[in-house]
Amino acid sequence: MYYAPVIFDTLGFSTDSSLFQTVLIGCINFLFTIISMFLIDKIGRKPLLLIGSSFMAISLGILAVIINKNIEGYWILTCILVYIASFAISLGTVTWVLISETFPNKYRGLGMSISTMFLWVACFAVALLFPVILSSMGTANTFLLFMAICIAAFFFYLFCVKETKNIKLEDIQ
Repeated sequence: MYYAPVIFDTLGFSTDSSLFQTVLIGCINFLFTIISMFLIDKIGRKPLLLIGSSFMAISLGILAVIINKNIEGYWILTCILVYIASFAISLGTVTWVLISETFPNKYRGLGMSISTMFLWVACFAVALLFPVILSSMGTANTFLLFMAICIAAFFFYLFCVKETKNIKLEDIQ
């Protein structure tokens, strides 16, 4: 999100086109965040995380292939929009709900504070290191790296995250 214009610029899009596509990304992010708010209690937290991380990994993998094969057109934009929609409908929204539901009442404030701090430190690290990774690994390999992270996240969600849908906060101990 932070470097969308740089990514589009790197891939050969014009500056005007890059800025328009960045606005489009923001709109997709907003729309799918709203959709997630309606789905989170119907589908559940864990299924949304699994679906979202799957589509994030797939879109990043396809994006890397498209970049490596120098395929022209709006395929790049489509892959990025699928990634953003998948992120917004899952990880972007569910994280905040899980942070508030995971900890027992006695430790909820402290647990949420520590979790949020580590989340923002990780976001800062990604924002700080992304240009370095992009310049050292190249665009396609950078997306493959993030695809691998999405695959690892999928298995973490599958084996380590507990579903909290329909469980009262008082019952989470």
